[in-house]
Amino acid sequence: VVAVGVGLGVAVGVEVGVGVGVVVISMLVIRILTRLYQETNGNKKHWAELKRRHDQQKEATFLALHSMPRATHRSVLEMGNWYVKLVVFGSKPMDDDNLAVSCKWIRDTISRFLGVNDGDPCIKFRCFQQPGGKEKFVQCYIQPLAAYREEMLKELG
Repeated sequence: VVAVGVGLGVAVGVEVGVGVGVVVISMLVIRILTRLYQETNGNKKHWAELKRRHDQQKEATFLALHSMPRATHRSVLEMGNWYVKLVVFGSKPMDDDNLAVSCKWIRDTISRFLGVNDGDPCIKFRCFQQPGGKEKFVQCYIQPLAAYREEMLKELG
């Protein structure tokens, strides 16, 4: 079952499983309507322009996270350990270290929302990209940490 709602220009989807009288959220999918830029490799922007960009990314992430219903919010917090996958759509191709740096403000805002430091072992982040395209946004998947282990085992083959 997938429930989808739209609020404040942000698409939110929740994948749920229904057990015996219990609703369990297995994944939260959030579309963050923001554009990410290369933060390294010769970026010569003025510090005020960079701060404006970072503030916009934090605000878009905050709005996306707070647009979901309270029950969904509680269920996500109750997961306890999280795997957060960020997929950047529509930006110029970036190498892996530049991609991680460009996702910094989104990672910080998600971590603050979950009540942990982004370096805490109870949360793992992975960043991916789909360059090109006209729409510019970040798709965020929040899942239990067990999903991270499963993904790593699949990659190792």
